[in-house]
Amino acid sequence: MINSHVARKIATDLNVHPFSNESDHAYIHRLLLCALATWTRVLVLGQSISSSSAPEEEKLGYHAVDIMHVHSRLTQVAYGLMHTLPCNPKYVDGMEIREAAGKWASSMAEDLLFCYELARLTNRLVGVAPLRTLSLKTHQLLLGGSNWTNPQWNNVGIGRWLPPIAEERKMEGVSKLGLPSIATRDYYAALLKDAAWERMELPEAFSIFQAGSGGWHYRAWIGMSRQDVDKLPQGISLLRQSVGTGGFFLVRRRGRELSSARLDAWYVDENETNRLMYMLDDYHGRRATFKYKHCGDYIVLHCHSKLPNAEQRLLLLASWPYRTYNDRYYRIIPIFLWEEVQFWLAKLGVHVEETLKLTNGGNRDNG
Repeated sequence: MINSHVARKIATDLNVHPFSNESDHAYIHRLLLCALATWTRVLVLGQSISSSSAPEEEKLGYHAVDIMHVHSRLTQVAYGLMHTLPCNPKYVDGMEIREAAGKWASSMAEDLLFCYELARLTNRLVGVAPLRTLSLKTHQLLLGGSNWTNPQWNNVGIGRWLPPIAEERKMEGVSKLGLPSIATRDYYAALLKDAAWERMELPEAFSIFQAGSGGWHYRAWIGMSRQDVDKLPQGISLLRQSVGTGGFFLVRRRGRELSSARLDAWYVDENETNRLMYMLDDYHGRRATFKYKHCGDYIVLHCHSKLPNAEQRLLLLASWPYRTYNDRYYRIIPIFLWEEVQFWLAKLGVHVEETLKLTNGGNRDNG
C-alpha cells in the first residue's frame, strides 16, 4: 500500500487533507499539485525544507539556479509522483506520464514565478523571493520566503494562507500582489478625468469591444471601419487596431467629437485591457457573470473570460484546477476563501451566481 503511505506523508507534511465529498482522484490531483509546488521551491533553495535550520536571511542568500535545471529535476520528481499516485489520464489531457511530467513541471515553475513566489533574476536564473505577508480582505497570504511547512498554514494549490485577520490589519500590502485600490466602477470616471486624451482620426479598420453583454469577452469584439464613426457610443470605448501594430486604444466620444488615449505595452503585458472590458461591462449596466457551484467544503467557479494578471495571481494562489492540471477557467476554491475571492471579483466588476452545472454534482474524477 505504498500509494496510501505516500499520500498520507504528503498530506501530513503539507497539511492537505481530503474534503468530505472529494473523490479519490480529485484529492490525489490536489496532493500532486501541492507537492510539486513545494518541490519547485526546494529545488530553487537547494536544500530540504525539513532539514534546514538556517535563519531566513541566510537561506535567501543561496545562489541563483538555472530554470532549466529546476525544470529537469522537477520533471523527474513529477514522473515519480505520478507513477506512485494514481493520476487520472484526463487530468493531464491524456498524455503519457513522461510527457505529462515535463509539461506539469514547466507549468508549475512558471506559475510560481508569475505569482511572485519565486524571483526571476534573469531570463534563465531564478532565486528565492523575499518573504512577504499580505493582509487581504479576510485572510493573510504568504509570498516567497524559504519556510513552507507550518501546521497553522493552509496550503491551497500553490498558495499558503493564514487564518482570518484582525479588522485593523485588513488590506495591508495589497499592492504587492498588484491588486488595485480603486474599484472598477470608479475607474471609468478616473479615466475620463485623467487619461491623456488627444484629438484623433479613426484608423481605416478596427475592432470595438461591444460592452454590456455580460458574456464572454472574446465574443464581444466586432469589426468596424472609419465610415462607422456614427455607430460609436457616447463616452469611452475600447478599440483594437485591425492592421499594423497599433494595438489597443481608448476612444472618448462627446457628441460628434472624438479623442483617443493610447494604451502602452503594460496594459497588454499585464492583461489590464481585460480590466477595461470588465469596467465597460459594469458601466453599461450589465456586469460580466461568472457561474459557480457550491459543493460542500469547496466551490467550483467558472471564469468565462481572462482576468487581469493581478486577479489571476490571486485566483491561482486561492484555488486549484478543476478539469486539467493547467485549467485557468474552472477553479476549485475552498469554502474558507470564497468570501475573499468574491470580494476581489466584485471589485473587478464581476457578478457571481450559483447556476453552474457540473457532471456528477461537481465530484468529478478528473479534478
